[in-house]
Amino acid sequence: MENTRKKGNIAIIEKCIMSGEGLRHLFDESAINQYRFYFFKDHSAFRQALKQTSFFSVIYSLFGQRKERLECLMCLHLLSLSHPGMQRIVLAGDNREARLVGHLSPSQLHGILSKSSPLAVLLEELVTLFGET
Repeated sequence: MENTRKKGNIAIIEKCIMSGEGLRHLFDESAINQYRFYFFKDHSAFRQALKQTSFFSVIYSLFGQRKERLECLMCLHLLSLSHPGMQRIVLAGDNREARLVGHLSPSQLHGILSKSSPLAVLLEELVTLFGET
């Protein structure tokens, strides 16, 4: 296991290259540089990295497809069973999808945020979530 700070590593599962770059830019420009962000194209790549790196938070980013929502919720549910202390956050495409994810989730999530929120609001919500234990 990699020797890291307890609250330092955050995994981001984002399939879309453009959204991933947007999130990278958002985090690079923000005041939350005490965290190290790892980007993954899918849940299986994240699970592989989880064998070597401990993460305190995982952010699963959606873009509105039903199959992807189901995959996200199942993966986060399994993660809640195998790593109950890990924070689980979903970035939904819009407010409607955020409400839907909240209703469908088989396990408790720490946060469901909307990508349609203004960037300052989204970043503030993420910083608040990262500060929670």
